[in-house]
Amino acid sequence: MSFILSRFTRILLLFILIFSQNLILASVRKESVSPSHTDSQIKTFISDSHRIYFNLQSQQRNQLLVYLPASFDEANSSNAFCTIAAASGYRVISLTYPGTDKMYSTCEHSTDPPCYENFHREIAEGKNYSSWIQVDSTEGIFYRLKSLLIYLNKKYPQEGWLDYLTSSLDINHGRIIWSGHSDGAGHAAVIAKYYAVLRAICFSGPKDFSLHYYLPPIWMHTGSWKTDKKNIYTFSHISDEYLFQKEIWDSLGLMKYGVPVNIDQVPYPYQQSHQLVTAYNVAIGDRHGCTVQDQRTPILQGVPLFEAAWKYLLDIMSISTSLQYAVIKSPKVYPNPVQIGGNIYLDAEESWSKLEVVSAKGEMVYTSNGNNKKITLRGLTIGLYFIRTYYPTNQIKTSKFIVN
Repeated sequence: MSFILSRFTRILLLFILIFSQNLILASVRKESVSPSHTDSQIKTFISDSHRIYFNLQSQQRNQLLVYLPASFDEANSSNAFCTIAAASGYRVISLTYPGTDKMYSTCEHSTDPPCYENFHREIAEGKNYSSWIQVDSTEGIFYRLKSLLIYLNKKYPQEGWLDYLTSSLDINHGRIIWSGHSDGAGHAAVIAKYYAVLRAICFSGPKDFSLHYYLPPIWMHTGSWKTDKKNIYTFSHISDEYLFQKEIWDSLGLMKYGVPVNIDQVPYPYQQSHQLVTAYNVAIGDRHGCTVQDQRTPILQGVPLFEAAWKYLLDIMSISTSLQYAVIKSPKVYPNPVQIGGNIYLDAEESWSKLEVVSAKGEMVYTSNGNNKKITLRGLTIGLYFIRTYYPTNQIKTSKFIVN
C-alpha cells in the first residue's frame, strides 16, 4: 500500500508541476519588433523581426539571454527554448542579424589562420575585420541589440531594459548570456573571447574547422579570453559531424570541465559536464537542428525532449526531472543473449508510454506504444541492439541485448 501511495504521490506531484509550468509558460509575453523600427539606420536583414520574451508574472533573475539563430534562420526558430528561459525568469531576445553563406566555404580551405575569427567579429561588432564580408557599424549584432534595448526601454520604461547597457550605452556583457545555434554558436563563443559575458551556450557548434590544416582554428585556444571558459557550455547531436565537433570542443579547452556526457543515458545534472550530447534517433536532416530548433526538436507527451538539458545549460534547477531519476531504473532484459527469432521480455516496476529497438548502427527496427513487455524478434540479425523506453515523465531509459 505504501508503494502504491508513494507512486500516486509522485504522479500527483508531477501533474501539479506540469500544470504549474503550463501556467507560467502562458504568462510569457512574446513580442516581435522589426530591426529598422528600433533605428532607421538599420537597413539590411530586416525582413524578419527580433523576438522578445518576458515573464509578466515575475522576474526571478535580472539577466538577459540573447539567442543568435543560425544564418538565415528566423528569430522564432527556437521559440520553445526561448519561452522556457523566459518562464524561468530570464529576459530573452532572439536577434535577427546579418547572416552569411561565405564563412565556411571561405575559411575551410583558407591559409589565413584568423579567417573564421574575423568573420565572427565583423558580424558581431560591425567593424572591418574581414575582407570577405561587409557589415557596417549600424548593422552588426551589438548595434542591433543596443538599439532594441533602447527601444524597449522607451516602450516599457518600468521594466529596466537599460540594465543591460552601461551608463555610456555600451552593452553590459556581464549581465548577458550569449547563446546561438550553428554559426550563431560560433558568434557567441567569439563574443565570449573578447568580452566578459555571464555565460555562453553553444548549440550544435561552433562549427569552425580548417580542412587546410585539418585543425580547429587558432582563435579557440589562443589569446587572453575575457570570459572564463568555465562559463562556456555546449550541446550537440552525436551524429552531427561529432569527430570534428569533439576536436573543436577540445581546442576550446572544455575537457577541463567534464568529458562529453550523453544525456540519453546520464540524468540531470549530467555529471556537471559542460559538453552535452544526444544520440536520440532523429531524421538525418534534423541532427544539426534538433538540439534547439522547434521544427527538429523531438516532442514527447507535448514537452520538448531536451527541456531538462536546456534548463541545465541555463543554470535552472530542473525539479521534475530530478524527481524521476531517483525512482526509474532501466528495464532488465531476458533472456540475454537471445536466439534469432525468439522473444525477449522486459522486467521493470515503472510503466512506459513508448518503446523502441535500435540496432548498433542506429537503425530503428521495432517500435510500439504502451507498456508492452514482450517483444517478438522478427527479422533481426546477429548483433547488439538497444531498447529505449519512454516514460510519461519525459525520461528515457536504455537497455541492451544481444542476438546470437
